[in-house]
Amino acid sequence: MTPTTAVTVAAFGLLVAAVVVSRLTRLPGELLSLAGVSLYWWGTGYTEPGRLTLVFLIALPALVLAGRAFDRFISARVGEVSTVTATVGGFVGFVGFVFLGTSGLVTGTTVTVFVLEYVRRRDAKQSLVVAFAVVFGTFAADLIRVLMTLLVLLVMITVAL
Repeated sequence: MTPTTAVTVAAFGLLVAAVVVSRLTRLPGELLSLAGVSLYWWGTGYTEPGRLTLVFLIALPALVLAGRAFDRFISARVGEVSTVTATVGGFVGFVGFVFLGTSGLVTGTTVTVFVLEYVRRRDAKQSLVVAFAVVFGTFAADLIRVLMTLLVLLVMITVAL
């Protein structure tokens, strides 16, 4: 059974919006991916995609969404940043993002982590390396989110064809 045109258009609208939101904002595009897959599945009378594909298309965004809560802390741990520094750096980066966009996020996080780690370590070189590790980890997590939403979109296109 194929879904109605309106349901298909709405489902793929959500899937495309997921990629755009994941790329341009810090909002969880994974939720839009989940909504798009679910809407399409509902529109087909729960027949397409198949069970194995559906499990993959639901599990992948759900896991990435769950990982969002920990991405800064994981990159902080890799760079041996204290939990307090990671939390404060994330908060300042978020405030910077709200007011200045991506440049505010990068600058706010980098400067905050550098200053707090310098106060803790008294080693400028190591503090700078750690600050860049946190920012790199954040960008790597963002890239994973964009690639995941794009993968879900591409799989759904093959399902629909």
